[in-house]
Amino acid sequence: QLTVKEPKFLDFEVRNEMQLIIVAESGGHRAYSKIAVLIQDVNDNSPCFGQRFYQASVSEGQPYNTHIIQ
Repeated sequence: QLTVKEPKFLDFEVRNEMQLIIVAESGGHRAYSKIAVLIQDVNDNSPCFGQRFYQASVSEGQPYNTHIIQ
């Protein structure tokens, strides 16, 4: 079982991978294994808008990825 005491340290925007060293003990013997945990990005930040409504006009024939409102 693995318990995360401080989930804020598992933030994709801060780091996308965590390295762990696992120790197994039995009868006085120890074995070690190093593993990498890949952190996935989730939408944990709600969108923020400065106003309730936006209005814009787009001219015909605009190229792909043209910014409309910023």
